Amino acid sequence: MRPRLLLIPALVAGLGAAAPAHAAYFAEATDPAGDASPAAGPARDVVAAAIAYDPRTGRLQGMVRLAGTADDDTNAFVGLFAGRTSPTGCDRYPAIGLTTYTGDVDGDWVFLPAPGAQAERGYARRTGYGTPQLVFDASARELTGRDVDCFVVSVTEPGDGAVTYDTVGPVRLVGQPELGMAARGVPTVMPAGASRNVTLRFANPGHAATGRLRLSVRAGRGLTVRYPRVVPSVRPGARRTAKVVLTLTGRARASTPLTITATAGKLRSTLTKTIYLRRPAKGGGGGPSTPWCLRWQPDLSGDTGGSLVRAPC
Repeated sequence: MRPRLLLIPALVAGLGAAAPAHAAYFAEATDPAGDASPAAGPARDVVAAAIAYDPRTGRLQGMVRLAGTADDDTNAFVGLFAGRTSPTGCDRYPAIGLTTYTGDVDGDWVFLPAPGAQAERGYARRTGYGTPQLVFDASARELTGRDVDCFVVSVTEPGDGAVTYDTVGPVRLVGQPELGMAARGVPTVMPAGASRNVTLRFANPGHAATGRLRLSVRAGRGLTVRYPRVVPSVRPGARRTAKVVLTLTGRARASTPLTITATAGKLRSTLTKTIYLRRPAKGGGGGPSTPWCLRWQPDLSGDTGGSLVRAPC
């Protein structure tokens, strides 16, 4: 049955709170309970599934939730695979996946390079033993750089893949945006009354546009900041800049904190700086604001011939 696509907090929690934040691709789906084959029973009936994948690190995470908890009589083989979309489904190679038996405590990651080719596999950490929810987490060199855009789930008879109890998918993988922010031109020291131009640089190394960025600023006493409240969306793999003007007034303390935050949906990037006040020099000439030079001072006694001395220019 074609699944319903939803963003469900419970599914995200099943993968772990940090999973979507670190994933380049993410997808989840629900599947109606009771739609499995008559012989399946609740322990072989998929009701929800999710997957998160980062091709740069080779980290693959997955979650499959069943309608019931398996026992010795209802053991099944569960496979969650990501591949490429074809006219016949999500069955174009190469493919990567996570597999387990519901009665086992561990799982495997799997890399399928081509039809009929020998599969590569390794250990995948699995949690949720003795519960209806199976959660996987694997990282491997063989999983890096795979161009996948969909995923499917199947529950079959152990040792006989021709006996299928339930399937979910194909479900489209959705690219996730990322947001980085840096600043150029933020001064360390400023005198009162001075202004400085600062360039904010935004980068999106992710796989989807960020959407409009909203900027917020927190500045200490005596520091005024002129900045755009909204910055246009940053395309995947692209960069964008925004101009900010800082002005330090006489009300500023010796050190003034500055925090700039950019948000777009769940994306968030924060930049924190400290600006120090340059106070005018006290006393007569020769203060810090006076330029100094080295000059030759002749020795009128004739003993040394002279020496270099430091004096105002």
